[in-house]
Amino acid sequence: SEFAWDTHPAVVAQETGKRVCGVVMGLVNTTTDQRTWISIDAIPEFRSGEDTPFRVCSVFEDITKIKQDQVDFENVFNLSQDMLCVASPEGEFLRVSPSFETVLGFTAEEVRGMGWAQLIHPDDLEPTQREVAQQLEGQDTVNFVNRYRCKDGIYKTIEWQGTFAANGCLYGAGRDITKRLEAERELSKAAIYLDVMGDALLVID
Repeated sequence: SEFAWDTHPAVVAQETGKRVCGVVMGLVNTTTDQRTWISIDAIPEFRSGEDTPFRVCSVFEDITKIKQDQVDFENVFNLSQDMLCVASPEGEFLRVSPSFETVLGFTAEEVRGMGWAQLIHPDDLEPTQREVAQQLEGQDTVNFVNRYRCKDGIYKTIEWQGTFAANGCLYGAGRDITKRLEAERELSKAAIYLDVMGDALLVID
């Protein structure tokens, strides 16, 4: 999209006399059609005794790699079949992937409004809180299992991987293993039956 001249950081800093920071702008090389992303800081400079800037110093930082990493993250976040989330240590979902709605039936907005305490099975809440406490102490979550309530009232079993980042947020990836557990239980029942049956059993193709 076009970048209006009157919103350019240097122009705003000149007119307001205030520093403008972190404005992102895309520049296109018209020969190669290559796009470069920059972050702009504009600092007004004043002569002694004057209230109006006599010039503005603008600093450009190339953030193309950061911008591309953000795009890659967004693609993974939005397309992943796993339930990806960013949460606070207090239990608030700050961001959830669209797969939450696929698995649980709640929209992302509904999930953020509830937090995990309202979704986790009551019997699994205390173990989940202990797991989060271990994360806050620097221990990553590996294959932690709890049950989440779906919009229709049933519970699904979710297996989590997670970590606590330096920015103070919890990052998690959950996978619905409900059907896998059901299949394992059926196999276990079949194995018990085969162990106790008195007849000979032959399996052929």
